[in-house]
Amino acid sequence: MIPPRPHDLLCDATRPQLSALLDGSLDPDVARTLQLHLLDCRRCRARLAQERKLRVALARLRDATPAPDTLRERVSEAMRRAERADLEPAR
Repeated sequence: MIPPRPHDLLCDATRPQLSALLDGSLDPDVARTLQLHLLDCRRCRARLAQERKLRVALARLRDATPAPDTLRERVSEAMRRAERADLEPAR
């Protein structure tokens, strides 16, 4: 087995932080380190671009026409029934 290269280890540590970078919730020093990595890493930049696209798509869904009240009520009732069934003792 080939050991991971230092750059690959940095990518592995970077990926989970991309969302926090977009949120602006990273510590400034961590954000700066991440930005420096992104300057040199095409794969992580591509991953960041995918994360941005996903956020745009989710925002569009949020703004889409809401489900009819009757559908929301049926789904809510089904969820309540499922929850009650989970709470009942096994027979």
